[in-house]
Amino acid sequence: MKFNFALVISGLTFASALHVPISFSEEAGLQRQIVDTSRGWLSHYIYGESSESIDKATPLEVSENAWDVLKNDPKKFSKVCDTLLPLYFSPSAVDHIKNEKDYTLFVPTNDAIPDHKEKDKGCASHDETDIPNYLGKLYAEARKSHTFDDEERKKHFSRFVEAVVMYHTVDQKLDVKTLHDFSTVETILTEPNTLNGAGQRLRIEQQFVPPATVINHFAKISTQDIKSSNAVIHALDHVLIPPPSAINALFIFAREFSIFTSALQKVGLAPLLDLSLDGKRGNGHLTINAPLNSAFEKLPPKVLGFLFSPLGTEHLKRLLEYHIVPENSIFIDFQSNKQAKSNENDDLFHKKVKAKTLLKDADPIEYELIKSQTVPYGPYSFDVKVQGKSVSWHDGIARNAAVQVLDELLIPPKEKNQWASIYQL
Repeated sequence: MKFNFALVISGLTFASALHVPISFSEEAGLQRQIVDTSRGWLSHYIYGESSESIDKATPLEVSENAWDVLKNDPKKFSKVCDTLLPLYFSPSAVDHIKNEKDYTLFVPTNDAIPDHKEKDKGCASHDETDIPNYLGKLYAEARKSHTFDDEERKKHFSRFVEAVVMYHTVDQKLDVKTLHDFSTVETILTEPNTLNGAGQRLRIEQQFVPPATVINHFAKISTQDIKSSNAVIHALDHVLIPPPSAINALFIFAREFSIFTSALQKVGLAPLLDLSLDGKRGNGHLTINAPLNSAFEKLPPKVLGFLFSPLGTEHLKRLLEYHIVPENSIFIDFQSNKQAKSNENDDLFHKKVKAKTLLKDADPIEYELIKSQTVPYGPYSFDVKVQGKSVSWHDGIARNAAVQVLDELLIPPKEKNQWASIYQL
């Protein structure tokens, strides 16, 4: 099932719940804004602990299609089914939900779409920077009237809802057990010139204490494996937000990546990590080996000062170029330069992938993509190694990139002697 609607508004999935030593918990606790200077859009990252326990779906008659199943549970899904989709979603798209076969649908519950509260006078009547509350605004408007005086405005709203819904849809049936077999999965949301034509991805995480399946680091499955004749449905406690470009994702977490983003801007590489919404400016598929601030802070203070001085700019640029892989978004279970099915479910693997960086005269760097089990028949674990060292956090998602987080800088092997001299400063 494929759609080709343009994405109108984007938000954040690049988020928290990282392994030690990284902690994005404070950023995750706030509704952080991200800024895309090319379009001036803002979005909030939504995070919250869910007090709702995980429900197992009651078996339903397989004759009911996904749309009927959702319509028949108004306590959970009435905001989506009775108002938002019928008014803002095209009839043909609703027909897809009814008739398409073998897909997975993540559906925000009524609680995930907050009731709209009017702002103080003098403020904007609605805020597109906060997607869940923006959906709540659309829901409130639709409850008042099912007509629009401004057809262009309705068209804008419709595209917004369509993009969000497409990002909640996977083009194959995946029950919760099968979801745990993946590090990321492909959605049907495709955007111009991104990921070599593949859909935007969702990151899957299995938590054990407390037990939970977490999508994109913040949305938890509250009711799993709701059966229908044509789809598997998972209810979510948060709305999934389509991701921003790589540079904007990094800008969010200044506490973790401010040195990296400052360096990218200083040497003029930041635009290469961006992508305009029409896909005409920037890069559509990259891998960013993103060093944490702590990685830069391991350098002697004089060395760090030299790199950010006019004398060290060229050395800094070469160092950063060695951390960026063009023309390939390398996730554990998907590489965008391959024309292969992106949701392949191999039992176990340890793949080695070599990739050229932006540093043209350097040798390729090597990725090890690992899917393993600690004990036979136990849960899967995932890992990425870059140049033989495990990343601190794997498979960060951006609209145009895979983000692998490093706690050490990568030094080009051919330049180690030169760097030894720099260390003597």
